Amino acid sequence: MPIIVAKDLMTKNVETIHADDTIITAAHKLAANRLHYLVVLEKDKSSVVGIFGYRQLAELQRRNSETTKINKYILKLPKINKETPFLDIADYMYRLNCKVLLVVENNKLEGIVSQSDIIKAALNSEELQKKNILDLMSPGIITINHNETLGKAFKIMIEKDISRLPIFDNDDMIGIINSYDTINAFYSKSQHGVTREYSPQKIGIKPKSTVKSTMYTPTNLGDEKTAISAFANDVFLIRKPKDSLSKSFDAAAKINTDCIIVKENDNFVGIVTYRDLIPYIAGFKIKKQLYVRISGLDNENIGDFEAQELNRMIEETIKKLSKILTINSFDLHVKTYHQKGKGKHKEVGTGLIKYSMRLKTLTNIGLFVARESDWDIIDSTSKILSCIERLIINEKKHLRDITRNRWRVAKYVLKENTYNLTDEGGE
Repeated sequence: MPIIVAKDLMTKNVETIHADDTIITAAHKLAANRLHYLVVLEKDKSSVVGIFGYRQLAELQRRNSETTKINKYILKLPKINKETPFLDIADYMYRLNCKVLLVVENNKLEGIVSQSDIIKAALNSEELQKKNILDLMSPGIITINHNETLGKAFKIMIEKDISRLPIFDNDDMIGIINSYDTINAFYSKSQHGVTREYSPQKIGIKPKSTVKSTMYTPTNLGDEKTAISAFANDVFLIRKPKDSLSKSFDAAAKINTDCIIVKENDNFVGIVTYRDLIPYIAGFKIKKQLYVRISGLDNENIGDFEAQELNRMIEETIKKLSKILTINSFDLHVKTYHQKGKGKHKEVGTGLIKYSMRLKTLTNIGLFVARESDWDIIDSTSKILSCIERLIINEKKHLRDITRNRWRVAKYVLKENTYNLTDEGGE
């Protein structure tokens, strides 16, 4: 990787907000500047507190946005300095699951380094220039129909732990919606009666349909009357699995998107975003280090026995898979959902909380993704670990069969050439 430090990457002009400001003030400032995060300062602007962004807004949607102050909900991150190495920054972002880090010296904010800054620098590296989209894409694609509501889109993104949803009209992809759009809509106070024609300009594919919708800003994120097509973004990029990763993201940057939809023949087969690239880049720091991250769980919804059992099962799976390939990262994220009418808390083992899991495993033969859910956390973990094992073992068998077939063809060609040489010598 190139020798780059924070001062080479950071953005100096940063939008800030005070710790005593309200949620609605933060929401309006984020929307007006089309930002994902704001840097939070003490009221006297003397020191940096942390950041506040759309992730925090999503968690606070039931609070009174006009009276609730953000000071209790600020995300506090480790601070870096101007000389912090590029790979250390990528490592922090991956392990802490954050998209931005603050550059601070003598308690003074010097700038910020974002996830996009890291990706843009890494795309010029020899390692990523050798990669194609297939190597790092998340296989499979979760979509939503254009007739669905904004509330449903938000619920899907929360449940599946994804930040964007491609929108389809029958078999045609007509747009994409992300978490930024849904949260922005929720905190918008005005309604617009403007009708627009939704006509997507897709890259390399001629659209077959047009959807007309009315711009409408809901006052409640769960408003089932809100048309999702009113908030869709018609700027997106479609590429093939074997296309160059670096060239594809260069093209994506030109249209101001960090997401690439992957299509092979007539089928949509996957998606790749900046989020998929960060674990791979962080792995450059120490090639032999295996990153294991479990996020989304706390002492409120998991007991000591369950925690120990999860660790044991994960260690056994990693040990088993490490015998057949190299694992670079093992990322398990858990979402919990409380059963309706059963209260906020549960006793361990009562089954009143549903666990939705997503496991991403980056290996030397590609990225593997599995999703499972269950009312019992041990059962859910067992299912998802078994699923990732099957995916990897099946892919290894597939690659082995390809190698064997190529070897058979090579031996046949060699044998034929030997016969030809013998015949020619006989003549």
